[in-house]
Amino acid sequence: MISMSKALFIAASLIVLGACRALWSGMQQTVLVGDLTKEYVESKDVARNRYDGKPIRVEGYVLASAWMPRQDGTEGLILLGEKEGKDSPHVSCWFTRGEIEKFSRVQRGSRVTVEGIFNGERGTELRFCRLVRDEGPME
Repeated sequence: MISMSKALFIAASLIVLGACRALWSGMQQTVLVGDLTKEYVESKDVARNRYDGKPIRVEGYVLASAWMPRQDGTEGLILLGEKEGKDSPHVSCWFTRGEIEKFSRVQRGSRVTVEGIFNGERGTELRFCRLVRDEGPME
């Protein structure tokens, strides 16, 4: 028999899981990394008002090999930019240990689509990123 506290915990967990699914299912259309960074540079406040705390799907090119999360709980990171714009603004895509397998296969120069929660406090960042599509390195 399940105790009342365990039953409440399970019920609360299911509610949170349902809310997360609803949030992700309400995903906006895909935004190109160049468009997102341009919007942010033109007006940080407008971009933050539009995207902060919301799920967003971003497409761009991987600028360097992924930094993998360590055992201490730190997050991994890939930087996304435009194909021809190594010195142009980029999007930082932070991912958890649960996404290591997918992100470890991503190569520099790959065209990818990621989903994450936008955080514009320190620049164009996505938290809790998930890899949606990896088209591989583009020539």
